[in-house]
Order: sequence, then C-alpha cells, then structure tokens
Amino acid sequence: MKKVVLFDFFGVIGYELSPVWFRRHFADEIADQTKHRLVNPGDLGAISEDEMFANISAETGVDPKQIRREWLEMVTIDEEMVNFIKKVKKSYPVYLLSNALSAFLREILGKNALWDLFDEVFISAEMHLAKPDPEFFRVCLERIGAKPEEGVMTDDNAKNLEGAREVGIDTILFKDNESFQKEFSKYYNI
Repeated sequence: MKKVVLFDFFGVIGYELSPVWFRRHFADEIADQTKHRLVNPGDLGAISEDEMFANISAETGVDPKQIRREWLEMVTIDEEMVNFIKKVKKSYPVYLLSNALSAFLREILGKNALWDLFDEVFISAEMHLAKPDPEFFRVCLERIGAKPEEGVMTDDNAKNLEGAREVGIDTILFKDNESFQKEFSKYYNI
C-alpha cells in the first residue's frame, strides 16, 4: 500500500478556471493554445502575476484586474472531493501539487479554508518548475521525503500525469468522484 497522497488542484479539487475563461474569449480551436502561451510563463514563475494578466489583457482587451476578478468569481470547490480528502488525511499525509500562480492559488486556498487539507502545498510558480516536467515531481518527492512508489498522483490532465509516471509515481486520471474513489481504493485503505 501507498504512504502519501498527491493531488492536483484545478480540475480535481476546484473546477478549471483558465481553460473555461479562454474559451469565452477565443475560438475553441485556438483557446487552449492561447491559454498555454499566455498562462504557462506565469505558472513557471518566469513572469509575475501582474505581467501575466497584462499579457492576457493585451490580447483580449479585458482589464487585467477584471480578468483576475472573473477568475476568482469562477472558483468552485468540489465539496465532495474536499470531504473525501478530509477522510483520507486521517490515515495518510496529503500534498497539493499545482501548476498555478502563487498569490492567486494561496488566496483561493485561504478564502475556502483549504489549507488544513494539505501537509504541504507545492506551487509551480514558486518552484519555477511545472507539470508535466518530471523534475517537478522529483523535487516534490524529495521535499516530502518519499519514494516515487510510495505515492499516487491524481490530476485531471493526462499530459501532466506523464511526468509523474516517468518518475515512477502511480497515477489516477480524474474524471469524476465516483470513478476516482474506486481507483483510489486500489492503492489506499481508508
């Protein structure tokens, strides 16, 4: 059995924000590419949050502060998942591994009283590494003090899970709570 539990945030615990927002402002066929091009530098900490929102503003004409406000207003937490994690945390340490802007994600965690769900939070912008880069997972495991075979990474993005598997971490592709919990029970006793 496993010893540590690793979760993504957006798309697992909280619903996706930026892909949805970009589809409101760009045609479907370019929304994901545009999101990747404009958001990834912020996720990597290569540019500041303000710079990232300014870059998005330059291409959409939407005020940067308004973009941030809209993203925060879109935050919806999956309460069923939160309750499940609370149950898991009674038996296992739980870690958050998220591609995100630091201040933005920290604000969401604080406003929604989610800090206590996690033993530690790893945010890509603070690490200057992001999923699916295998180094992101290696650094997180090193800081946790766990071996790859001791944890399972849950993410809603199959590409992000490739890096985890490359390091030797088992993975669960999150689709919905029911199938996730069934898959989770193959690795952990709760």
